[in-house]
Amino acid sequence: MKLHRLRKIAALVLTAAIVMVGCAPLGVAGQGDGQTPTPSVDLDGTQWSLVEINGEPVVADGEATLDFAAGQLGGIAFCNSFGAPYEVDGDALTIGELVQTLMLCADMGPETEYLAALATVTGYRIEGERLVLTNAEGDAVLTFVPAEHASLGGTLWELSGIQMESEFDVGLAVTSAILGSEITATFDEGDVVGTAGCNSYSAPYTLDGSGLTIGAAISTRMFCAEPEGVMEQETAYLTLLSSVASFEIDRSSLTLFDADGAVLLTFVAAGE
Repeated sequence: MKLHRLRKIAALVLTAAIVMVGCAPLGVAGQGDGQTPTPSVDLDGTQWSLVEINGEPVVADGEATLDFAAGQLGGIAFCNSFGAPYEVDGDALTIGELVQTLMLCADMGPETEYLAALATVTGYRIEGERLVLTNAEGDAVLTFVPAEHASLGGTLWELSGIQMESEFDVGLAVTSAILGSEITATFDEGDVVGTAGCNSYSAPYTLDGSGLTIGAAISTRMFCAEPEGVMEQETAYLTLLSSVASFEIDRSSLTLFDADGAVLLTFVAAGE
């Protein structure tokens, strides 16, 4: 499921409004300072979080990530998502033409520095649990640690997206939760509990690997007039819970799917 998700993310990045970022032609990493070559490591299916750029600790809002899947790398560069094809040959890492989305964030400096460093990468090595990407001289330009993933149980999840009828007359689409509304879910000891925007609710659930089945929800019966549309959103949310068939966790994000693999609900871990 995670590999499938990564492939979908790569496809979305490549078809989004993009800007081309030229990457220098890449070759075999130099050994610099007499370092011993690193045996080839299979990067496919691995996920990483950035901790250093050019030897300096990352100090920035947001997150910077790097994921490898089926010949494509991708991630988040603090603000925008990016993607590119890649190849590994021994300790050489060849990265193809990079594409990225075009959002504008308050501080674009860390993103610019990250992607500029990525453009100089010609090789990699593993140091303990760390992934170090190197330039042609063998110098470390980017250092990562394995990505940490939240657990389904015991995490307070806050709704970020919900499948609703689109206002643009294109049928069902995942849209952001209504501003000012609060929908949460906590999975614990066979019950998922939380607030549905106005009322508190609970529902039984069962797990089978990545399969997730949620039973009928019961809730309190208050009425909330604000924010506008909160009651319609609450009804949609509680109804969608009973259609959930599987889930996926990617770092601090939770996605719930129906039996056909369509996205029903998305959440982020509280505090992220």
